[in-house]
Amino acid sequence: MKCLITGAVILDIILTIDQLPPKGGDVYIQEEMTTIGGCALNVADMMHHFEEKFTLFAPLGKGSNANLIDAQLKKLGYGTAVHSNKKDNGYSLCFVESDGERTFMTLQGIEGEFEKEWFYKINPQDYTSIYISGYEVEGVGGESIIEFAKTHPKLDIYYAPGPRFSHISREKNDQLLSLSPVLHLNETEVKEYMQKENLVSAVKALGAITQNKIIVTLGEKGTLLYKNNELKMVETSPSHRVIDTIGAGDGHIGAYISMKQKGANDIEALKVANRVSRAVVETKSSLLTDKEFKNIAFNWRNYGKNEKFFC
Repeated sequence: MKCLITGAVILDIILTIDQLPPKGGDVYIQEEMTTIGGCALNVADMMHHFEEKFTLFAPLGKGSNANLIDAQLKKLGYGTAVHSNKKDNGYSLCFVESDGERTFMTLQGIEGEFEKEWFYKINPQDYTSIYISGYEVEGVGGESIIEFAKTHPKLDIYYAPGPRFSHISREKNDQLLSLSPVLHLNETEVKEYMQKENLVSAVKALGAITQNKIIVTLGEKGTLLYKNNELKMVETSPSHRVIDTIGAGDGHIGAYISMKQKGANDIEALKVANRVSRAVVETKSSLLTDKEFKNIAFNWRNYGKNEKFFC
């Protein structure tokens, strides 16, 4: 089993502050950190930790940002299957407040301009699933991603629309939702998109459209799974210390896809995903180091071997 991970690799400029200022206000930045991020990279890196098969299909452009990204990808031990000389990669200003909540301001680069020709090098028969991020769907190249998914209906689709869900054109979202993807989003995103104040009502209404599973992350409460018209809560333990929440959702879906490729059922996969997401919010930046990943208290290699799985 192998996942085609479409989306972005960008620079994350992480700015630590007490709290966001009001309009016209002014605050001091306590710490600055520049690293690489992007939803596709975060998902791919998590699958890399789980030693699962994937192809990172996020464009690497031409320019100073792309050079920094390329160097960091080489250090991580894998690259991307897409290169373009048309434009540099973008970047995101990530404001992290004292409670760990993050706010993004993003300048899109080449990652927002997917081209259908890029997909010509892909052999769909090599893959069982595709991951799609909302940021790139919203961009001018979104149609190219949607068209590839529509043309290859045998691929399981994991769609993580993110905070841009309600900003993506209805036409694009309708096309993707009609393909019955597994949706991965948070409480705010599903409520805003369905224009409902009640979470259960919003999830059920959305499920009636997609006719597939919906995974709603709820922070310290855990994860809500909608499947076969039923709702199930998969609880988690609260984080010891929330440093920043950048990439928590991406790490969650990356862990879930990894465990599904290993043959886990949904509840088992989400239990692992919850633990991984908790580890991500307890570290700075969206990527876990090998050491941080190994410190998560589960023996994922033991899955399916009738051995103790959770420590």
